[in-house]
Amino acid sequence: MEMLSSNLQIENPTVDVWRKIKSDLIEILDTDDVIQHDFYIYSGDKLGEHPEVCWEVYKTGEQFFMALNNTFSEHCDLVEFLINLTEVINLHIDEGVTRVSNTLRQYLQGLKDYDKKLIEKGLGTKCFVGRDRELGHVIQTLMDDGKGLLIHGMGGMGKTSLAVEACRHLVIKNGWKVYKMDLREYTTLRDLVCNTLTKLGEQLSNSLTDHNVDESTGKDQLKYLKELLIQRCSEQETDTAFFFDNVDDILENDKEAFLLFAQQLLKMTNVCERRPKVRVLITARKRIVDDSKAKHLLRDLIVEYEIRGLEKTAALNLFYSTSATKFQTEPETVKEILLFCGNCPLAILSLCNSIRNSRISPAELLNELRMNQCEISSFDTFGVEPCLKQSFNRLNENLQRYLVKLSVFRTAKFDIEAATALAGRNKSSGKATTRLDMVRLKSRHFVEVEVAFEEFSIGRPKLYSLHPLIVQFLAKKCLSEPMAADLFDEAKEKFIEYFDDLIEHISLDFQTHPYESLKNLTENKSHIQHFYRYVMNTKGTLKPVCLDLPQTLGATRKDELRAFVLNDHERHEFYDHGIHFAEENNFVLDEIFYKMSKARLYFQIDRHDDCERLLQNIEVTLANKKFPPEGYSHMILAGFYLMKGRVLNARGHYKDALAMMEESLKLYQREPTLCQTEIGNTYNAIGVVYYNQQEYERSKEYHEKAAEVAKQVSLDEKFLGTNLQVFYTNIATALFAQWQKHAKSTISEEQNHHLLTQAEEYYTLAINHDPKASEDRAKKLTNRGKLYLSMKRYNAAEKDLLECLRIREKLLVPPNENLTHAYTNLGQFYISKGQDQKIDMDTQAGCFAKAKYNYDQAMLQIKMGGLLVTDRAYENIKKFHGIALKQLQSDEYEQMEQFYTDFESGKFNKKIRKCKSIDETMTKSERLASTGKSFEKISESESSQSESEDDSTSSSSSDRSSSLVITDNESHCNDDENDDSLDETTFKNTDTNAEVFPKGNSIDCTSSTGIDKTCQTLAESREDRQILDSGIGSWVSISDGSSVEIDDVASKRRRLVSMASGSLEDNVFTNSDK
Repeated sequence: MEMLSSNLQIENPTVDVWRKIKSDLIEILDTDDVIQHDFYIYSGDKLGEHPEVCWEVYKTGEQFFMALNNTFSEHCDLVEFLINLTEVINLHIDEGVTRVSNTLRQYLQGLKDYDKKLIEKGLGTKCFVGRDRELGHVIQTLMDDGKGLLIHGMGGMGKTSLAVEACRHLVIKNGWKVYKMDLREYTTLRDLVCNTLTKLGEQLSNSLTDHNVDESTGKDQLKYLKELLIQRCSEQETDTAFFFDNVDDILENDKEAFLLFAQQLLKMTNVCERRPKVRVLITARKRIVDDSKAKHLLRDLIVEYEIRGLEKTAALNLFYSTSATKFQTEPETVKEILLFCGNCPLAILSLCNSIRNSRISPAELLNELRMNQCEISSFDTFGVEPCLKQSFNRLNENLQRYLVKLSVFRTAKFDIEAATALAGRNKSSGKATTRLDMVRLKSRHFVEVEVAFEEFSIGRPKLYSLHPLIVQFLAKKCLSEPMAADLFDEAKEKFIEYFDDLIEHISLDFQTHPYESLKNLTENKSHIQHFYRYVMNTKGTLKPVCLDLPQTLGATRKDELRAFVLNDHERHEFYDHGIHFAEENNFVLDEIFYKMSKARLYFQIDRHDDCERLLQNIEVTLANKKFPPEGYSHMILAGFYLMKGRVLNARGHYKDALAMMEESLKLYQREPTLCQTEIGNTYNAIGVVYYNQQEYERSKEYHEKAAEVAKQVSLDEKFLGTNLQVFYTNIATALFAQWQKHAKSTISEEQNHHLLTQAEEYYTLAINHDPKASEDRAKKLTNRGKLYLSMKRYNAAEKDLLECLRIREKLLVPPNENLTHAYTNLGQFYISKGQDQKIDMDTQAGCFAKAKYNYDQAMLQIKMGGLLVTDRAYENIKKFHGIALKQLQSDEYEQMEQFYTDFESGKFNKKIRKCKSIDETMTKSERLASTGKSFEKISESESSQSESEDDSTSSSSSDRSSSLVITDNESHCNDDENDDSLDETTFKNTDTNAEVFPKGNSIDCTSSTGIDKTCQTLAESREDRQILDSGIGSWVSISDGSSVEIDDVASKRRRLVSMASGSLEDNVFTNSDK
């Protein structure tokens, strides 16, 4: 411990304040039996005594304070304990004028200010002991070396503590800024980048300025965010350290991406002459530069510093400075104890607090360690487990039970509200008691408190967490001890109850307060993921969700959030769990609700046969089972009709689709205030149907209605909610279609040009508010890319279409219609550009070569089932594939023709059925979620989501040039279904013989599909099914494809297929059908 030199001491203004506070409290304890009783009741067990015997042990206030000093090794912890204790009993002095807890808070702030002044002078009494040499090395490396620094070593060695102390010195003594990112429970580079940008003040879910689009995500879909972070790092105006703590999970799951990013970041910071300095500090258990590739990437850019057990002298100093033992201890006894600890700081601190907070002597403790040394298990750090066990056993029973319960949070950070709920206490009055427990557990080194370098005030909300070794210790206890397992199960029930309420709150506010809801969702993402896992693995946790209107609405909105936090496999498993629960208990509405949710999932992932079977099953249920009065069942029915309408729209049965959607709208309008979001989504879906009928003005009218409703719902003036993004996209698509329709009319180009301008503005507005690499963004980019192509802005068009392809290659499991369309869109783009006579011959040749490549990729997708032979785009794909080969004079033309002949004859049907089976898809989804690996290139065994894009809009080039088609993003039940989107537009071809979108025959359903009619019509061919690529398939209100989870690679993991709301699509109404 550092001592103040006599000639350099700074006057401590807090000494007299503490004496006065202590004196006043001792006097109160000695004179007021009621307050003394309250003090002992709430603090007796914290001091290791039963409350009823405190009066015998602590006869005076002075004795009580001596016990506190022996209990808390850090004075600040003692003061914080008193703050919470006096809060619990609401203690006032000065005739009720002065609140004691406020006086203590002011004193604690004075302590921190004084400590800050000491460190500015190079003095101070640090709590950090035993690593002086290492600390000096870390500080010197950060200040002078100009390289990044990795501190690595086994768990419990104090990596984070060393890094925090170094950063503390840099902040207080040298005036640096430090941004600390705790990355426990985070598994991707995307998490790291987004956490850091958020700390720097970026609102990732808000408009990210225009260069967000220009520097859109590159091949790994992180390009823009990484470049933005590096730019923000380079713009620092003061010396700054970026501290990435606990990157182990990211290294395990996303190491290659992390190394590439680290190289980029460190190259920027690795300039010694650069002013101000920017440094990178990382902690992990293992080395980063551990293979040839890592050495090549990070050579001369990073210093790796391993910390091991403390040196003997440092370990002894730590033991004596923290144990405060009153016993005469033989040095050899202490040395042997330290051997059991492996000189590990966490183990030493744990044992020292056992000595400090109990009546055990070091010699007695050593005997117990000897007796239990056979229990040492597979912990990373030798000796930690028995030391933790000693400390745990000396907690009072209530704290032991509570600590076991806290392990339900794993290593994720939690706040006082969640901790209070877990204890079963009142959410208002119980917080003070919970804080007392947390202070006590922190003093025993079981609980950690988040460190923030940006401020030193204690007024900020605290976030707590458990060290990974503590979680590991408690998990083992739950496996081996039935009582601990029961406590953990009890905690899971409280956890589920608390986060169920939180999820409902977020979902109901998602459109009203989109930014705050998104932030809340992101901060609690890890807990919400565990919430669903606990629900599926804990019997009796599911409750009926359709008991009344508010509950039904809440269940529907919560289902929209599942797409943001669960991957497809997890969602599928959850829906099966819900269906089984509903059938077992005869909850008919719940059964329909979970089956509809499952049908939407199938629709989204391009498994339409299974989707159709579920819809048919639901209709049978509606016809044969009795369910509660329509007074609160109409929300479920409205959702079913809307879903059925979307599927009919995707099949080209527009008249029947409108009938379904209008019936849905009537049911939602029974509750105009409660169901505003659903009403807006339904308007949007109707607009998509009119678009598909080529009634573009009317389509635009309904999308504008939807946008107006969304604006009324949202109370956030700056943040553009996910639904509004979709509606704006669809308005743009309808405007573009009007322009195309008028292009061959008598209306002059000048009079018509404003439609293009307005369309571009709407597209760009929606894209700028949707920076996340998702299917939604891909659809918007497709639509805008086609618009740019029609304007012959080739560079801009190519950029948008390429980004769309990269997103889909990362997110979708082949075979998938959306991925097929991404290749064919690019192929048609290159053909259109190659046929432009103003382009030089070399460029034209390059365009046809690129077109051939993309059509070859599309052909592989088709072979696996990535497109139906009945799809309107199919004939155009064949045609333009042939054009590309002819232009290149390729000898592959006959092979291409033979492939399409074989495909049309059904030669590949068996393989396609296997690739698109639900079991196969969910297996791949689970694998993708667990590995984070994307399906970069099409392999014939992989599959994915569909998006109906009708490359071939239904007009010939003579009827309308470059027609844009809106499709619903709804897939239907057959393998041939696409996800219609108002976004796949046709390409204008300068060659009159190369008709881009031949007119298709739209299916005219002469017979009206009554509301009670089965879904058999859905099995008919669906030529007119898709057109744009934005995908209109949403279903309630949060566009599934929206970008909530600010994570990129995590997108692949959390939801393999983005729940896209798209642009002119039903998805558009977003969360409805997604």
